Amino acid sequence: MYIVVQADVSKADDVDRLIGRTIEKFGRLDILVNNAGIYRSHLAHETSEEEWDAVIDVNLNGAFLCSKRAIPAMLKNENDIIKGRIINISCSG
Repeated sequence: MYIVVQADVSKADDVDRLIGRTIEKFGRLDILVNNAGIYRSHLAHETSEEEWDAVIDVNLNGAFLCSKRAIPAMLKNENDIIKGRIINISCSG
């Protein structure tokens, strides 16, 4: 059983909707895999500030926002010794 929720993990409202729909469908949240990422193939001196901001927004802020929203839901998993798991996946490009 699965659902598909289109979301931009760099936007708090999208993350709220993503977590909310997951809990709505499954009744709880047990695991979060932060695997969203983007890459710009420029050398540092060729990268614009806008491109840099976009990479940071998705790769770092996205993982933060998803984790921040997921943790309260996981803490509600009563009677579980382990409330949930968060897995962060990264890449060096």
